[in-house]
Amino acid sequence: MSHPSSSVAVVDDAASAVAPLGRNRSYWSLLVTQFLGAFNDNLFKQVVLLVCADYAARSATGGTHYQPLAQFTFALPFVLFSGYAGFLADRHSKRQIVVLCKVAEIAIMALGIAAYADGRLSVLLGVLFLMGMQSAFFGPAKYGILPEILRRADLPRANGWIQQTTFLAIIFGTAAGGWLKQEMGNQLWRVGMVCTVIAAVGTLTALPLQHTPIARPGLPFHRSVLAINRPTVELLRRERGLLAALLLSSLFWFVAGVVQQTVTDFGKRQIQIGDARTALLFTFTAVGIGIGCTLSGYLSHATIRFGLVRSGALGMSGCMVALAAVTEIDRNPEWLEAIYRGGLCLLGGFAGVFVVPLQTYLQAAPPNDQKGRVLGAMNLVNWIAILFSAAFYFLAQQLLLKLVAIWPALAPTSAPLPFHWVLGAMALLVLPIPLLFRRPDIPLTSSPPAS
Repeated sequence: MSHPSSSVAVVDDAASAVAPLGRNRSYWSLLVTQFLGAFNDNLFKQVVLLVCADYAARSATGGTHYQPLAQFTFALPFVLFSGYAGFLADRHSKRQIVVLCKVAEIAIMALGIAAYADGRLSVLLGVLFLMGMQSAFFGPAKYGILPEILRRADLPRANGWIQQTTFLAIIFGTAAGGWLKQEMGNQLWRVGMVCTVIAAVGTLTALPLQHTPIARPGLPFHRSVLAINRPTVELLRRERGLLAALLLSSLFWFVAGVVQQTVTDFGKRQIQIGDARTALLFTFTAVGIGIGCTLSGYLSHATIRFGLVRSGALGMSGCMVALAAVTEIDRNPEWLEAIYRGGLCLLGGFAGVFVVPLQTYLQAAPPNDQKGRVLGAMNLVNWIAILFSAAFYFLAQQLLLKLVAIWPALAPTSAPLPFHWVLGAMALLVLPIPLLFRRPDIPLTSSPPAS
């Protein structure tokens, strides 16, 4: 893969007046806001996934389509709207988009109260779709505003903390969803009330975010912005490093989507530890991700270190192989639960190390007036990958059903399918990255990129 050319050189500070990271009020406002948003999304989504698992358990045919359908529903808006969201992030104030998205979140969570009270899965999935739409418009503005409010040398550490808190929010939101579903029983409308309050608090925390200049005032609309527009396609063709980072980012989210569904089914259906303890497995992943993201940002200093991507990929692959293998050796539920807590924590740590350099590069390298659209393309491709993860998991279950029908001994005694096999497949998918991805480190001290 080619080295980055001067047209996408990583930029240096344009203004010495920008506050250091620790005293940057706008950054901390954004950090808290995005944490609350990601926590809320995943709390709501996990309750819906657990409702889907309940439907599957009651289904005479095994109900293998319910979880993938929910994942598909949440991912589809990102595929449909991320390109346009990136266009808006370049054409309008990113701060304005962030605040408006948070206001929309309040309205959507209020609809969630009615959806949970109604109880029909189709209505819950409708609200899940709206949640995905709101998040699709939030993403490019959130990531695109970082280079505008921070010193360039602070980007690796800032991204480390952004990624850390994002994943912590995802995992803690997932864990809270499992706990709330178990505690609320038949009164799931109260989950919607909790989500509405969190959305309101997140809106208040977004208000101190500073106004920044519009990247491309009057940027003309073209239908190509609904996907990946032509200038962005040309940039990715010309700069293979950006394209490689984009593809690796999407692969990461594909694997994450599959692992989330696998662990949910593994805990709830294979070792049968219930909603709350299944969700707790993700909490251990969060601890690992937090450590990994922080460590990656610390090791990077003011440099994008692609060696961390290779190390993270190798560790992720090893952890997934180990978890799949140990499940074959010992199928005692209590022992496996303990093993998976430690293994998922380690897996999360390597995942955090893996993703921070990629995210930093995708923010820092594009020209200033194309950042929003490049990050919109990143959002689009990542969520296409998550969409494919739902389809892949559905097909994997169908394949496992056929194998178990031929060789019944393959199925665990307590579950219809050996869900842990999917982890082994994901390990094989990630394994080539340390061998094929070879790029030099990039100091964050170069001249600004050309527009």
